[in-house]
Amino acid sequence: MINVVDVIGRIVGKTSNTVEKQIGKRVFYQYGNIIELDEILQSYSNSTKEFREQKYPAVFLLTDFRERRNSNPDYETEAFLQLLIVESSVKDYRTADRYEKVFNTVLHPIYEAFIKQLEKDSQILKQKYGLIPHDFINRSLISGFQLKTQSGATRNLLSDFVDAVEINNLNLIILKTC
Repeated sequence: MINVVDVIGRIVGKTSNTVEKQIGKRVFYQYGNIIELDEILQSYSNSTKEFREQKYPAVFLLTDFRERRNSNPDYETEAFLQLLIVESSVKDYRTADRYEKVFNTVLHPIYEAFIKQLEKDSQILKQKYGLIPHDFINRSLISGFQLKTQSGATRNLLSDFVDAVEINNLNLIILKTC
């Protein structure tokens, strides 16, 4: 059985190779719920220099996501995904600074490379015009978004100051392989 988190991991690996040549940065991959992702990032911050340097930029696949199975004999699965492409930022940046220093130079090139890798992948079904439709949102300083925990307390979405490109409603159809 094909695992969606592994397919996205493979795509992020190819994206990282492309982006490293373009902008000189590797792209890291994590998946889980947002609280778990923040805990992983905090543990990296408190770890060795090697792990601290493996935080950003990154693609986060947010779980739990819905999958439709057995809808077509040619499909392994059809998944409905939400991802965040994140890069560290500075709390005091104005919007113009964020676009110049983070979105245009790091996040948008990663997004474009990621989507191209999805569209090139032979295991992923392309839709009309060979594209994979989705929603795209630039998110400035997502760290400041408040999240309600299970206990009812509120906390910041992420502990680090980051900007992000959010990909929503990514309907990913993974074809069966013979």
